Amino acid sequence: MKENNIDEIATGYPVNMDRSMGNKAKQVDRFIKILSSKLPTGTKINHIDERLTSEQAISEQRSFHGKQSPTKTRKQRNLGIVDSIAATIILQDFLRELELRGEKR
Repeated sequence: MKENNIDEIATGYPVNMDRSMGNKAKQVDRFIKILSSKLPTGTKINHIDERLTSEQAISEQRSFHGKQSPTKTRKQRNLGIVDSIAATIILQDFLRELELRGEKR
């Protein structure tokens, strides 16, 4: 991480619609605790709200492939298509947040 000048990480954070923390958020908290113990001191870990990103990903996929495209099926999940698009949305949200803070990467 040091050799690549990485001082910040963005992670999707699965908050419930009412902003409460469910089991998935607790799992992410445990992962972040383990991850942070392996990162250089001072590395910032950003929690990016991932509510509705899967639905947004499905919508974007439909607009790209046409309305005939299936929704979030087990096969799509296994292929990671929806999750990959959702991860891209989360990263875009993080970069937009950096830009609003006046930090460009």
